[in-house]
Amino acid sequence: MRRLAAPVALAIAGLLLQPAPEARAATWTSFPVDRSSFQYLGASTRWDGAVRLWPGGTATFRFRSSTRVGVDIIALGQPLDVSIDGAAPRRVRANSGEVTLAEGLTRKVHTIVVTNMTRPSVGPNGSPRGGVVIRSWLFDAGVKLPQRTVVSPDQRTVGTWQSFELWIENASAVAFDHVANGAQLRVRLDGRFLHFIDVQTPSGGAVQRTTIAWGLRPGVHKVMVTVRSKVLDLEAIVLTLPPASGTPAVLAPALALARPNLVVYGDSIANGADTLNDLDGWADRLAAKLGYRLYNLGVGSSSARMETATETCYGRNHVAQIVGADPDLVILAYGTNNMIPGPDAFGCDTTLEEFRDGIHSILSQIAAELPGVPVRLGTIPPTSRVTDEDRAAWNQVLADEAAEHGVPLVDPNQTLFFPVDFADTLHPHSGGHEEIASAWYQALAG
Repeated sequence: MRRLAAPVALAIAGLLLQPAPEARAATWTSFPVDRSSFQYLGASTRWDGAVRLWPGGTATFRFRSSTRVGVDIIALGQPLDVSIDGAAPRRVRANSGEVTLAEGLTRKVHTIVVTNMTRPSVGPNGSPRGGVVIRSWLFDAGVKLPQRTVVSPDQRTVGTWQSFELWIENASAVAFDHVANGAQLRVRLDGRFLHFIDVQTPSGGAVQRTTIAWGLRPGVHKVMVTVRSKVLDLEAIVLTLPPASGTPAVLAPALALARPNLVVYGDSIANGADTLNDLDGWADRLAAKLGYRLYNLGVGSSSARMETATETCYGRNHVAQIVGADPDLVILAYGTNNMIPGPDAFGCDTTLEEFRDGIHSILSQIAAELPGVPVRLGTIPPTSRVTDEDRAAWNQVLADEAAEHGVPLVDPNQTLFFPVDFADTLHPHSGGHEEIASAWYQALAG
């Protein structure tokens, strides 16, 4: 089994140590999984916001002033390796409930790496299994978790159906300090067209803090917020990041727009589905590695088939969005939904030749509308729902079209394996997306 690499230990010198929240019970103090102090690899976010740590996946964090650490988990006896300060790991068998991972610790700073050592396997429905669900992390009362925090002094009142945008840098989580009146927010990041986060803020009248997005990669992000009900009385914008990962900042638009713009056009895998909060995908990771800003035009369940008299397929008919984004580099990443038997969410059930026509149309439109802008075409990743022989035939179409249009074809999936890198039959988890991003980076950066 190929294990995912654990994140590097983090320095904390000179950082703000946030006070612990109130204890949930007399025995433990609970921290939510979306706290920026916790870093995950080989993970995905569940429908209820909990983090699923897949076989080989790791969770890494630092803390002080706690003699023990635990986890509130859903598990069926899976083995977890717990390493403290780089020492040889201790094996813990996890069953559902509150599980103690380490105890008898000094109150100095400790680095913990938790690895799910379950052997990757496939369930009766063909999906990966062996993941554990982390609902919260547990410590002694008075624990301190290091993180860098920046609070912007901006104050702003935003009315119903009004929107505002901000550019941020080097933040893994974004929160608002606001008057708690129950306002409903819709949040979009990095140009995502049909992917958004709905946030219900608390009520009660006092100023409270609400996380609006987390799981972000270090780098530049555009955050678009629309108030869907009531009024957002914004007191402050709060950015947090694990230590030794840079300095969080709210950027002036001119500074953010000076960065080169990576536009990714594709399906749910390009969009980052089944990663941390669906915001930790290969495109997000690649943009951070390159130092680019990202305009992500990935749309779930979309394909690249040519339009017919009765069907309007997504990929071929929305190239204008690429043009409007004013890209410095375009990556086209379609094919999974074309290849899978049956119609996609837009009613398109593609043959091999229709896929060829769709890719040909997209590349022709980009060449006509964006002359001189570099374009790269990516291959289709593996899936348990199609044989490798069938996938090779669809990838050959991409190779043929890349050659005809003079566009480099990149295969970023050579180190991606099912089920070890996947969260379901189609979508890689965050560790699989890191494999894809690293391969893209090597192809682009040389």
